Amino acid sequence: MNSRIWSSIVLVALLLISSTLPLTQADGNDTSGRQAGPDVVVGDFHDFDVAITELTERWSIPGTQVAVMFNGTLVFSSGYGVADSESATNVTNDSKFRIASLSKAVTSAGILTLIQNGTISLDDKMVDLIPDLLPSQLLGCEYPSHSTSFSIDDITVSHLLNHRAGFDPSSDPTYWHWNTWESRNDDCLNIDGLNTDYDDGNLAPVSMERILSEWLRRPLDYEPGSDYVYSNIGYQILGQIIEAQSGMGYEAYILENVLTPMGIN
Repeated sequence: MNSRIWSSIVLVALLLISSTLPLTQADGNDTSGRQAGPDVVVGDFHDFDVAITELTERWSIPGTQVAVMFNGTLVFSSGYGVADSESATNVTNDSKFRIASLSKAVTSAGILTLIQNGTISLDDKMVDLIPDLLPSQLLGCEYPSHSTSFSIDDITVSHLLNHRAGFDPSSDPTYWHWNTWESRNDDCLNIDGLNTDYDDGNLAPVSMERILSEWLRRPLDYEPGSDYVYSNIGYQILGQIIEAQSGMGYEAYILENVLTPMGIN
């Protein structure tokens, strides 16, 4: 079973467990001895604590963090397992984890601020928002007129946000090693140009802008809006839209317009 399915099971399990917890007044420390905020409504988290420990052991999860919010207040947080198996460093509440696809929520919030201030709309066409990212024609590739009734010209901001833009993650290039690019037999990828520009892999990794530009030259996997298929490429494009339409770098824009207003610095 893959990690995405395991993550979903863990999340559902946590929701089911937490929904059964009785919430009562406490002095800031629950019976498990884990960290809880002072003078807040908390419950007896002992059973919850034991259940999380059992889940991590059953599924051989090396380390994880768990936090519980109630009415906008942190009422429980704890680390489980190790952050570094070699040094046996324990996971704590201050341990840092990669947020991975949780960043998609941040990106979508950034896009919504651009919609809110009238810079873009949900119905705007992707190709109109990132003209500098659109690929050049390539001999042997049918771009931009692939033998389908649909193309990247049909993709909207809404499609990208909702994983309905026509990209199939089974061939997601955002995780490709240089050797994967080089070994692809695809008339719509400029492999010779990539080899020249990136010195046969010596200057790898390939920039995200180049990855997207190459990928947009390929035919879509399905008609935009006709299906839902989880997509990393779509959200990478949304990040590029934020930069192109705001005139700011992604990190700077998100910090100024999403995180700082929320009190996250």
